[in-house]
Amino acid sequence: MKIIVEALQELCNKLDQTLKSKFSLSESQLVLDSLVAQDGTVSATNSNRIVVSVINFWPDRSFRTMLINPANNHLTQVFEEEYDILHAYSMRILITANYNNYGSGLAFLEEIAIFLNKYPILFIPGTNKRHLKITPNQIPDEQLFGLWNALGARMIPHLIYTVAT
Repeated sequence: MKIIVEALQELCNKLDQTLKSKFSLSESQLVLDSLVAQDGTVSATNSNRIVVSVINFWPDRSFRTMLINPANNHLTQVFEEEYDILHAYSMRILITANYNNYGSGLAFLEEIAIFLNKYPILFIPGTNKRHLKITPNQIPDEQLFGLWNALGARMIPHLIYTVAT
């Protein structure tokens, strides 16, 4: 689980830096947390924030993994025995704009989408070539409604991505 938390914290840090820079903000706008508590209430710390939550995750058992060579920033294909496959995961994340000001939330989500489209692969410093591959994910409406129903929350502006470590 350590790699999942580290990967998501690094992603959140990059996204938060982007928002601070783009909108000249001094305070953090992003939190890594569940959108709602087990009792269905929204935590006060999640109010007026971009909330990044894991919907689900699974071990990545692919036989080939792409890594970034930090020396030249190029992707390099390696085989399973050269890579710690036991710590490779894919996860689906939900990025929500939990703001009272609807326009602010949409502007922040748009900037996040632009950033992730521009940088679909993020190098994680200090992790021996580990990277995150980030792919937009669209789920069918029935599943989307089921997700929000399961959360016990009203549907709010959001993005869904698959992140592979």
